[in-house]
Amino acid sequence: MEETVNAQQLKNRIAVLAGEPESMERAAELAGRLVLPLIDDQEHACETEFDLFLVRDRQGLSLQDQQGLSIRGDFTRMLPRLRQANLQNEFLVKASRLKGIEGVPAAVDATAGLGEDSLILAAAGFQVDLYEHNPIIAELLADALERAAGLPELAETVSRMRLHRGSSLEGLAQMKQAPDLVLLDPMFPARQKSGLIKKKLQLLQKLEIPCSEEALLLQAAIDSRPRKILIKRPLKGPFLAGVKPHYSLKGKAIRYLGSLPVNPDRHRGKFHIVFIDGAVKSGKTHFDSTEDIESFELSDEELQKKMADGTFSHPLQMAGYFKWKLAARSL
Repeated sequence: MEETVNAQQLKNRIAVLAGEPESMERAAELAGRLVLPLIDDQEHACETEFDLFLVRDRQGLSLQDQQGLSIRGDFTRMLPRLRQANLQNEFLVKASRLKGIEGVPAAVDATAGLGEDSLILAAAGFQVDLYEHNPIIAELLADALERAAGLPELAETVSRMRLHRGSSLEGLAQMKQAPDLVLLDPMFPARQKSGLIKKKLQLLQKLEIPCSEEALLLQAAIDSRPRKILIKRPLKGPFLAGVKPHYSLKGKAIRYLGSLPVNPDRHRGKFHIVFIDGAVKSGKTHFDSTEDIESFELSDEELQKKMADGTFSHPLQMAGYFKWKLAARSL
């Protein structure tokens, strides 16, 4: 496995290359924006000390290495998957279904990569905010979105995709309205032998730094108060931040680890749950005339009996109870 490098080390290994004279102006603009060296002679690029090249040519932007591997954001190859008959069978579409949505559902892809999952969500009707912290991958994604916007078969779908260059930690914290769905798919160190990994994936792994802030990422998703959080992982991959999810949906190569809705107050105001340890009743509770609320007090032992007989069984209630028990145990 390659040694993890920081952002500055990555920049020291990457240069921008104009694939032909006609692309020199856009290549120079890109190099200036990313503060990367610009190479104007493709024939001598292999003689430089750089490992990776952002190549601007008439086909768009691609990432290449000295061995000839190349990757380019390309949504056109996903068109067969976007046909309605196929789209409804997409694993991600099944995992992201939500009930009781009014209007256009909002999703946040907090680790967008090259945007393929976001494209699936947008085709399924979501308005998607994409966050990509790696500036090189963000440029590849922006180029793919730009080219797709000019194609009639993709223009409507990508119009529902909005790219944010930067950290989703900040983006999620600054959202004015809670999203319906948050998707997490952070990079983590591969455990497979390199020969088993797709060659183009190897190229991205040279560029992408494994996520070192898993706990912060998961907490940011929870704090944004969505209806659902989906975590995409390989079948045998570890849990994100070591936190076991509420349920898991397994496919052939990946699994979606789902968190139950973490924002009960968005579910038509049907219920709120408060667990208080050592509470003492001090007076009568008064509700507004418009509120239809049932209030009752139970000891922990009485609550466990109601869980056993099925009276207390809603998944949100159960999740809240066990989270409270874990918090109390850590005190």
